[in-house]
Amino acid sequence: MENDKIKDKKAEDVEFTFVDTPFLEFKTHDGKTSIKTAAFWSDKEAAIVDQAFAELQTKTSNTRLLKTADGDEMIVKRFGTWVYADGRGAGLAYNGGGTIGFGSAVFTDKTTGAEAPEKAHEVVFHEIGHNWDTREERDWVEETDDYNWKNRSGWTQDDMSGDSRYTKSGNDEWYYENSADFVRDYAKHNPREDFASHFAAYFMREAEETSGRGIDPIESAPLKEEFIDRFIDSL
Repeated sequence: MENDKIKDKKAEDVEFTFVDTPFLEFKTHDGKTSIKTAAFWSDKEAAIVDQAFAELQTKTSNTRLLKTADGDEMIVKRFGTWVYADGRGAGLAYNGGGTIGFGSAVFTDKTTGAEAPEKAHEVVFHEIGHNWDTREERDWVEETDDYNWKNRSGWTQDDMSGDSRYTKSGNDEWYYENSADFVRDYAKHNPREDFASHFAAYFMREAEETSGRGIDPIESAPLKEEFIDRFIDSL
C-alpha cells in the first residue's frame, strides 16, 4: 500500500506507514512458535483505522496520541491470522512498541462476517492505549505514589492468596482488589491490559460507538474514567 507523503512537514504533523505483512513464522518472547499469515491493506480498512486516529486527535486537539510516548511515528501493519504452531489463536492485534498490527478479524463481525468498523475502532484505541500503559510512558506530573493507575484497582505483585479481598489476575502474576471496577474481564489480566481496555472504552464513549464485544461503558468504572480524563486533558 502506498503512503501519501506530507509536503513541508512540521513537528506537529504525523505520518503513518501502512505496511502489508507476508507469511511469517517466528519465535515469541516465551519461545513459542508463532505464525502470521499474509494480508494486504485495503483502502477501506486503512480509512477505518484513520477514523479512530482522527477521534484521538479531535479529543486532544493535537497529535500526541498519534505517536508513541517518546514522540516517534508509528508503523501500522496488516496481517491475516496469528496463531501458535498448535493452532491456538495468538491475538487479533498487537502493539510492538512503535509498530501496531491488525489482523483480518479486527475488521469483521465474528458471528456474521459483516464489516465491523466500530469493533475495529475499539481495537485501534486499545492498541494505542498500550503506548501509554505504564507510569513511565505517561510521564505525567499528577501521577504519584498516592495517585496512580495501579491503585485504581489495588494492583500488586505481592502474594495476596491468603487475603479474601484480592483475586489473582488473568496471567497469574498480579492480584487486584475484588472491589475494583473493570469494563471487561480481559482488563483483569494485568495493569497494562487494564489501562488499554479502559482507554479504549473511554474513546468509544467519545466516539459515541459500541464495539459489540461485550465491553461495558467507561462510566461503569468511575475511578478509572476520572484518571484517564485527567490524563488526556493534560496532553
